[in-house]
Amino acid sequence: MKVVTVACDKGGTGKTTSAMCLAISLSKLGKSVVVFDADNTGGATTWEACTKDDGKPLPFQVVPVNRPKLDRLAKRKGEEEDFVIIDTPPSDTAIINSAIEAADLVIIPTQPSRADTFLAGDTYRSSDKPSYILLTRVKARTKLLKETLKELQDAEFMYFPTYISESESVKRLYGGNETSPQYDKVCQEMLKLLDE
Repeated sequence: MKVVTVACDKGGTGKTTSAMCLAISLSKLGKSVVVFDADNTGGATTWEACTKDDGKPLPFQVVPVNRPKLDRLAKRKGEEEDFVIIDTPPSDTAIINSAIEAADLVIIPTQPSRADTFLAGDTYRSSDKPSYILLTRVKARTKLLKETLKELQDAEFMYFPTYISESESVKRLYGGNETSPQYDKVCQEMLKLLDE
């Protein structure tokens, strides 16, 4: 079992979308997955409910969890799936820390802006696990993207070479059981990092 934690101190960076889309991508590859919804807003749980309401349920389960469940996961007890993906809330340091402690890999979604990458950097530096920045809501070939990539390189932060575009197609993924080619590509990169 591999545990992937999706975390960032800032809200609105695409944590839930990234967690769910990566879980869908893994399922398409035949991996067994469970998503742990550690965010008290229940975004991943609501996503799962939408798919059931539409008659197109997800190929995996979403389980609301609390800190004791995450602490137990860190000791690798009770999970049978190939992958556990943990969706975390912003700003809840105790939950984020427990989710990172349980992780084999930490994915830190962030938008390309100084404010967003600053807080993503806080999450990155607080992790003692292998951690990678995932740029989301990206407008390609912009000065802002170039500046953000330079900031990440200057800070010596590891990041995924594939980024998630700012697009209507990505925004429409919420509540469905499809993912995007970009998330499929990030999933392949993630599997290489985990030696899968």
